[in-house]
Amino acid sequence: MSQDNFTGKVIYDPRAIRQDTLDAMRGDIVVGLIEFITNADDAYRKVKRNGKIEIEFKGLEKPFKYSITVRDHARGLSASELKDKFLTIGKENTDNLGANRGEEGTRGLFGRGAKDVAVFGKVKFETINNNKFSALEIDGYTWEYKILALDEAVTTDKYLKLGLEDGESGFSAEVMVNETRSTTIPNSKKIVECLSNHVALREINVNQTVIFNDLRTNQVSILMPTQPKGELVVDKEVVVKGYDKKARLKIWKLIVTGK
Repeated sequence: MSQDNFTGKVIYDPRAIRQDTLDAMRGDIVVGLIEFITNADDAYRKVKRNGKIEIEFKGLEKPFKYSITVRDHARGLSASELKDKFLTIGKENTDNLGANRGEEGTRGLFGRGAKDVAVFGKVKFETINNNKFSALEIDGYTWEYKILALDEAVTTDKYLKLGLEDGESGFSAEVMVNETRSTTIPNSKKIVECLSNHVALREINVNQTVIFNDLRTNQVSILMPTQPKGELVVDKEVVVKGYDKKARLKIWKLIVTGK
C-alpha cells in the first residue's frame, strides 16, 4: 500500500464550521439524495452532454439499515480532485470560480454535501477517471476519513461495481444509513414520487435519464416529473441575486371545472 493510503481527520474549512449538518439535512434522506443527484448532473454539464444517473437502494446488515447509491457515467474525478473536493469540507466549488464562473451553472458543493450526508452514518465515494480508480469514505460519527485507493489501475470488477463499461469514466456516491440515524426504512414508491417532482430535480429528470432501482424488490422506475395541468400564464427568465445564471420561472393557472 502506498504512503497515500492512511487515516486521518477531515479538515474543516471555516466556511463549513458555520454550517450545521443536522439542520442542513433535516433528518431527511431525500435531501441527501438531492445533493448527490445535482452533483451527478453537474458532472454531465461539465462534459457538455446528457446521460444516465442511476440510484440504487438496498438493505444492509447491522449496524446499518440500508444504503442508497447514486452513480453517473460522466467524467469521474482524479485522485487529487477527490481529495480536494471531499477532504476540505465546505470549500467553495472551484468549478464556479474564475473563467468557469456562470458558464456551466453548476450547483453541487461536493465537500459540503459529503459532510452533510455522512451524518446518516457513513458515505463512500468511488471514481474512475482516465482508467484510474480512487475511493475514500467518511464516518459521520467521528468525522474520520479513510482513503481506500488513489489512482490505482482499474480492474474489470471495479468497472462492474461502478456500473461502467471498460474504458468509461464515472463517479459513485453511497450513503450507508445507521440504525440510530433512521427509525424507519423509507418507502421506495414515495422516494420515487418525491424525487420525480422535487423542484430542484424536475429539469434534471427531463434532461437526464434518472433510474431508481430498488434491489430489495427488483423494481426499476424512471424518474419523470408530473406535468402541471392548467393554463401557462408566466414563462420567463428571472435574475437571482448572487448567481450569474438566470432561472426560468413558469406559473400555471389551475382551471377548475364545474361540479
